Amino acid sequence: MFDKQYFMDVADFRVRFEPVLRAFLLQKEKALEGYTNDPTLQEWIKEAHRLVFAGGKRVRPLLLTIGYLLNGGKDEPAVLQAAVALELFHLFALIHDDVMDKGEERHGVPTSHRRIATKLRELGRKGDVAHVGTSQAILIGDLAFSWSIEALTAAPFSRELIAEALQRFFRMSDEVMVGQMLDVDLTTRTHSSEAEVHQKMLLKTAGYTFSRPLQIGIALAGGSNEYDAFADTFGSSLGVAFQIQDDILDAFGTFEETGKTSFSDLRDHQHSLLTQWVMDHGNVEDRAMLLSAWGSPEHDTQTIERVQSLFSRTGALAAALTACRTNMHHAETLLTKTSMSEEMRDLFRSLFTRAMQPDLLQAIETRARTSYAVIA
Repeated sequence: MFDKQYFMDVADFRVRFEPVLRAFLLQKEKALEGYTNDPTLQEWIKEAHRLVFAGGKRVRPLLLTIGYLLNGGKDEPAVLQAAVALELFHLFALIHDDVMDKGEERHGVPTSHRRIATKLRELGRKGDVAHVGTSQAILIGDLAFSWSIEALTAAPFSRELIAEALQRFFRMSDEVMVGQMLDVDLTTRTHSSEAEVHQKMLLKTAGYTFSRPLQIGIALAGGSNEYDAFADTFGSSLGVAFQIQDDILDAFGTFEETGKTSFSDLRDHQHSLLTQWVMDHGNVEDRAMLLSAWGSPEHDTQTIERVQSLFSRTGALAAALTACRTNMHHAETLLTKTSMSEEMRDLFRSLFTRAMQPDLLQAIETRARTSYAVIA
């Protein structure tokens, strides 16, 4: 039986979930020991373990569990085993994402492709060790993807319930792959459209982070048309709001506020509602200013302030804030219209607290008014 208080806080959930995650990984490492006697390859097989416990919020496993609870599920050990699948799928996506982004660090430790290349150099290996590091990281990501399917199908639920959960899992997988393809393609373009930016947010953030994990949990508890539809619309609205918030924080937040380096999206030539607004509504000079900084590997303080002023002056920040708040309000409204218990509503309200930062958005809006005189 569940004690629901453990699912009101991510830290408490991690205490219950992570031993299950660790046990699964240790089991897989043990099973693969006989495949190779090479100590270096055995180390790469354990790379998933190293990375997954370097950090991570465990949001997707938590949402799967909340979806299961929402639909009346009661077998905590069983659903935590199933939830391992989403953390491993997330790990697969991160490893491959680091390769595509040429990332150096993840959760404060070296990314897989960088670590492996460094290790090979230390061992005195020959050839293009950077390429080999990338190749091995792709394979490690593939292993994590394979293990994610195994974790879900091996969870102690009936064959029928697993089949329903797998339908949603594979839909999530398809969405993430196509969303990433769209994301990668957009980095090569100067022009996009608001519809494409919105579609990218739905595929890469809303479905993957919110809607599908909830729906997989709902399916494992027997399925519910009402809750399945709620998870889809609620997750879409909250996910889009979350992504827009992330884009705003990347452009206007400080390291002290976000814990991350600002302007990474602009450096990586990412398309967002902010950049799209300037391209759609800015004048020739506005677009030229954005293009001069977009994709540049380095931004000095003066460039950052110019782009922030541009986003504020053209109305891009105001439009993004409005879209974020509209989607957040829609998610909150959907929550009030369901037949779920007040206790479950409290669980979902706690998602807002974890995901959304309205006070910080307000502070950014106020700061923009002060610094740039106008945001609309």
